[in-house]
Amino acid sequence: MDAFRLVHTRYAEDVSGLGAYKAGGRWNPKGYYALYASEYPAAAILEAIVHMPPQIFPDAYSLVCLTISEHADMGQITEKDLPPDWRSVSYNLSVFQNLGKKRLFEAKKLGLMIPSSVAYPSMNFVFNARHPDFSKMVNIREITPYFFDPRLILTMGKGIH
Repeated sequence: MDAFRLVHTRYAEDVSGLGAYKAGGRWNPKGYYALYASEYPAAAILEAIVHMPPQIFPDAYSLVCLTISEHADMGQITEKDLPPDWRSVSYNLSVFQNLGKKRLFEAKKLGLMIPSSVAYPSMNFVFNARHPDFSKMVNIREITPYFFDPRLILTMGKGIH
């Protein structure tokens, strides 16, 4: 199985989960090494765009294709596990972080498959970058330079009206 990440090129080879460890993420509280990825390249692009400030013109980005072993111990969170407002931008972050902590880290899974809120019904993946099998099960297959279509950049600055 493949998974995709769109990241600044300086982080393309970094699968340590250090960024999520320092800042936390939707599915992990600070202090937990997590690596986020998406099922499809387009979903990875959308996931990256929604986290970019509109005034930042993205340059030097790379699309990273990860290969995930068919033997990876993956858990899953489905819509049934999520609160009704799970796709809202005003969700309660601690609810999602606690669910991710329980299902990924406390359950000792290598990764979780989770529905994407911005590219639904695509799935996202959150990997425990400190899992003992991580380096055997999750590997970079390819890194490709990514150039944003200028129309996306223009749309990012407009906001929702």
